[in-house]
Amino acid sequence: MLLEYGFKNFFSFREGAEISFRLDKNCPESISGGASFTPVLAVKGANAAGKSQVLRALGFLELFVADSFSQKDGIPLALRPHFKSEEPTSFFVEFMVGPNLYRYELEATQTQVLRETIYRTKAKRIKLVERLGNEIVHMPSSQTALQSVVLRSNASIVSTLRQHRIDLLKEVADFFYDIDSNIGYAGLYESPSIGEIGKEVHGSSTLRRFVVNFLNRCDTGISDVRVLTREKDDGETEYRTFFVHQSGGKGHLVSPMLESTGTVKLYKALPAFHRVLKHGGVLVNDEFDMQLHPDILPLIVELFLDPLINTGGGQLIFSTHDAGLLDKLGRYRTYLVNKEENESFTYRLTSIPGDILRNDRAIRPVYEAGKIGGVPRL
Repeated sequence: MLLEYGFKNFFSFREGAEISFRLDKNCPESISGGASFTPVLAVKGANAAGKSQVLRALGFLELFVADSFSQKDGIPLALRPHFKSEEPTSFFVEFMVGPNLYRYELEATQTQVLRETIYRTKAKRIKLVERLGNEIVHMPSSQTALQSVVLRSNASIVSTLRQHRIDLLKEVADFFYDIDSNIGYAGLYESPSIGEIGKEVHGSSTLRRFVVNFLNRCDTGISDVRVLTREKDDGETEYRTFFVHQSGGKGHLVSPMLESTGTVKLYKALPAFHRVLKHGGVLVNDEFDMQLHPDILPLIVELFLDPLINTGGGQLIFSTHDAGLLDKLGRYRTYLVNKEENESFTYRLTSIPGDILRNDRAIRPVYEAGKIGGVPRL
C-alpha cells in the first residue's frame, strides 16, 4: 500500500513535491469509509504545468528500484534535474507491506547513486541498509553476505540484492515491482498490442467477464467479446479479438479496426485495472481521460472506491483534464499542479485555506472560475 512519496529537483519541480494517499482525522467517513488512506488520487492542472512529472517520478522509481540491475553498467539514470541544476535529485517513498512500514530514500545524479537508505518500522523504526556511493555503510550484523556485494553506480541496492538472491529487501522489491506505470523518461509508453490483450483475455474467464461487463456498461451495443486463435506459419499462436454486436436477432463480429477508438482503448486498459483490483499494487495512468468519454471516468474511479470490487486493495493515481471528476473525487483525492517561471509546484485541495472549498459544495465552479489555480492562462 502506497502511503506517500516525494521528489525534489526532478524535471520541472525544482523545490519538489509531496503526494500523500493518507487521510487525516478531519476527513468525513462518507469519503474515507473508515480507512486512513485513499485508493485513488487525481492530478489536475493546465497543459505543461507538470502533471506528468508527478507521475513520472513513480515511473522512474518503479524501474530503478526494482529492475535497474538489468541495465548495462554506465547507462545514465533515467532522470533529469531542473534545467541546469547541479544539485542531486532526491526521492522518498513510504509504503506498507503487511504489518511493516517502509521508507525508501534516494539521492542521485544522472550518472551515479549518491545515497540509498531503507528504513522499516514494525514495533520500532530501524535502518535496514544504507549505501553511500558504491559502498554499503550500514547493514544488519546477521547479513554477512552483503559484505561481498559489489554495487554499481546506476543500479539500486534493492535490485542488486535481488540479483544476488539476498532476501533482506524482498518486500521492498516486490512493492516496486507491483507499480504499473504507463509513463517513463521519454513520455507515455506504447500500449500493449491488441493481440497481447487478446491473449490475456483468452486465458482468463474471470478477466473476460470483467471486460465484457464493463464494456457493456459503456457501450450498450457490445454484448460480448470473442478471442479467436489460429496458428501462424511460424508455429506461433495468433489471438484475434472481435467485439460482438447484436442486430436482427443475430450476433455480428466487429474487428477492432472498425470499432470505436475509445472502445478499443478501454478494452486494452481493462486488464491492467482488473489485475490491480484483484491482486493489489499501484496503477499509474497519465492522460487518464484521453479518448474516453467523461461519463466513463467516474465508473473506473468507482471500481477502486468500492471495496467489494477492489478486493486486492489496488490503488490508482492518474492525471486528467476532466473538471467533472473534481466533484466525484473531492478535496481529499485531488492535487492541482501550477507552474510559475518554469517551475512546477503542486498542492492538495485540502491545503487551500478558508472556506472557499467545502465538502458539501461543488468544486468544479470554483475551479473553472480560476479561484484555486490549476487552469491555463489564455
